Amino acid sequence: MAFNDRMTVQQNEVSQPIPVWDWPVRLFHWLLALAVAGLVLTGQEGGDAMSQHALFGYGVLGLLGFRLIWGFIGSPTARFSQFLASPRQVLAYWRLSRDEKANWLGHSPPGAYAVMLMLTLLLAQALTGLMADDEIAFTGPLAAAVPGSWSAWATWYHKSIGKPAILSMIALHLSAIAYYAIILRIPLLGAMIFGKRELQGSRVKASERQNDA
Repeated sequence: MAFNDRMTVQQNEVSQPIPVWDWPVRLFHWLLALAVAGLVLTGQEGGDAMSQHALFGYGVLGLLGFRLIWGFIGSPTARFSQFLASPRQVLAYWRLSRDEKANWLGHSPPGAYAVMLMLTLLLAQALTGLMADDEIAFTGPLAAAVPGSWSAWATWYHKSIGKPAILSMIALHLSAIAYYAIILRIPLLGAMIFGKRELQGSRVKASERQNDA
C-alpha cells in the first residue's frame, strides 16, 4: 500500500512522546464539548433556560469561527489540508495493522471525515438557531429579519434534524474513542488532554510532523 510521501515520517527510534495536538486545538475541543453539553441540557430543560441556551449557541459560533481560521494557519495536524483524503485512502487506512494505526498522528482519514461532518452539523445548528422561533420560550435574534417560512423551516430543522443528528455524532465519537482505547489500545483521549503521544516502532504515519505543540 502506498501513501503520499507527506504522510510518512521516518524515525530510527521513538523514545519521547511526540506532539500531536497543539494547545489551541485542545482548548477548542474541550470548550466545544462543554458548550455542546450546555446546549443539550438547556435545550432539554426549556423555559427560562433558553436564555442560557442562546448564550451557549453564541459560544459555539465563536468557537467554530476560531476553528475555521486555525484550520488554515494552525499546526500541521490542525489544518484542513490534513483532512483531505480520498475514499481509496479511507479504505487503505482500514486495512492497516493495529500497530500502523497506533502510529498514525493526527486525524485518521475516516476520523477526519467525521470531524468535518460534526463541525458542519454544529454550524448548521447554530445558524438555524439564530433564525428559529418556537413561539413559546425562544425567538432567535434573526427570526424577525427573515421570512416566516425561513424561520419555520429553521425551527423544524433545529429540533427535528439537527438535534438528533448531533446527538448521534456524539454517540459515534464516544464509541470511536472506546473502540480505539479498548480494541486497538490507542489512547486518543490522553493526546487530546496532554497534546502528545508515545509511539512505538520506526515508522510514524502523519500528514506532517509537528514542530511544536
